[in-house]
Amino acid sequence: KAGLLDDTQVGSRWTANMAVAVLTDTQGAKIYAIGGSNIDSTPSNRVRVYDPVADTVTYLTTPDPWPATPARIPGGWAVYNNKLYIFGGYTSIGGAVFADTWRFDPMAAAGAKWSQVSSANLSVARGFIAGAMLDGFIYAIGGDTFTSTPPYLVPNATVERMNPNDASPVWTTVASLPTARGDLGAWAYDTGTNYEISGRIAVAGGPFPTPDATGYLYDPGTNSWGSFPSMVHATRNYGRAQLNGYLYAIGGYNYANGLPDGANFVQRYDATSGGTPTSTVTGTPPTSTRTNTAGI
Repeated sequence: KAGLLDDTQVGSRWTANMAVAVLTDTQGAKIYAIGGSNIDSTPSNRVRVYDPVADTVTYLTTPDPWPATPARIPGGWAVYNNKLYIFGGYTSIGGAVFADTWRFDPMAAAGAKWSQVSSANLSVARGFIAGAMLDGFIYAIGGDTFTSTPPYLVPNATVERMNPNDASPVWTTVASLPTARGDLGAWAYDTGTNYEISGRIAVAGGPFPTPDATGYLYDPGTNSWGSFPSMVHATRNYGRAQLNGYLYAIGGYNYANGLPDGANFVQRYDATSGGTPTSTVTGTPPTSTRTNTAGI
């Protein structure tokens, strides 16, 4: 496609670790790409709007970039009622994680699109969170806290949920992950959608720095985690999507020979009728010689 997210200079492309979601604004359905970091791990507060019909990218100018201060990459995110919620975050500048929650409304007037949900701070500040929306609740699953000594980013097992319909939404803790992990993905289908995971949340992969392939399944009815089939490849920091009962893990980092490789493949789980994981390999992962200490 012709649309470019950012500037042509390498250092002016904040295109890693963005929060990306489909939202409907006054002009129709658009793909919003918020925040991100560049090749130096410097974060940005840009809000890009991609029009999939016109194949163009526009920017929301002042005062509508993400107002979180300092700038950080999004921790986790989820969409509810055509509003994007971003919670937590991480910055490599000075090293810090965050607990605040922000709401973006694409239908609001200029200058009123962003609001901080002041009542909804996570109980544990962290970045690289798996976000999910299930049956009207938003979940913040796992993530990484920060320490001043290597490996800096430390996986965490905390799981919290929030009801965005409350007048003053708050995060409340639910059952923790069986093992601490950030840099993972989550998938969920509402109750009654007739998929294998309907009414539940599946997670897999992570943590930092060396990923595994472990999967877990959360049941809010019993507030408990059970097993879920493992991924085909141990992977972290991948893009995730779901479509018609299929769960996708796209790219990310897998490890070979003790080094983080760019995962050049797509993994798919068939949740339409109780299938098993399958992987579609689109190429051979290139070997990386860069040691990753920032969790990017």
